[in-house]
Amino acid sequence: MTKRKKITRKQLLKEPDEFITTTGKMIRAMQAYRAQLTYAAGGVLIILLAVAGLRYYSEIRENRAFTMLEQVLIKYEARKNDVGIQQAYNESGDDFEGILKAYSGNNGGKMARLVFADICYDAGDLDRAVELYTGSLDDFDENTFLKKLIISSLGHAYHGKNELKAAETFYQTNADDSEPFLKDEALFHLGKIYDAMGDRHKSQIAFKEILSDFPASIYVNMVNEKVSG
Repeated sequence: MTKRKKITRKQLLKEPDEFITTTGKMIRAMQAYRAQLTYAAGGVLIILLAVAGLRYYSEIRENRAFTMLEQVLIKYEARKNDVGIQQAYNESGDDFEGILKAYSGNNGGKMARLVFADICYDAGDLDRAVELYTGSLDDFDENTFLKKLIISSLGHAYHGKNELKAAETFYQTNADDSEPFLKDEALFHLGKIYDAMGDRHKSQIAFKEILSDFPASIYVNMVNEKVSG
């Protein structure tokens, strides 16, 4: 498994109480601040009543989805501590799939898809992780922060599958982004991919860009060992 990919997430997974607390706060915050439905001015009363009814039903389903997600995460985390990641994943898979089947179009279901993708990745089920991350990429297309994390995750998942060209595509997407977030990470893994492909020249270019543009990066020490000249 690529170590840098989930520094924050892996730290959370290694600290169950903090993970559960953080996840619970995140889910409750999303419940509290999710965007409310808006209505166009005017219209027939019966249409407004129908929309209001759908809105109420939607909010109930959102609450159910988020509540189910939090419960499944707590259960997964407890089992992971007892029996390890692989068995906990095997035991919790149906619970996550149930949320996705029932609430895939809801915000809670979308968050469940992303969380489950991470769990699949950690358990080594890279094919399922790629499938879920790809769905999450559509779910969070307008969320710049999450989108970049998902793109990075797809790069790592394909990298883990040794599908280097596919991994290169996702890493390059983040490397080409004007925002610096995750750019040094993308460059580091691009350098490793190019080196594995036998293209030392491109590998050195990627590594040297980290040294020139990200002198405070956590990758600097590792890159210094790889850069020649």
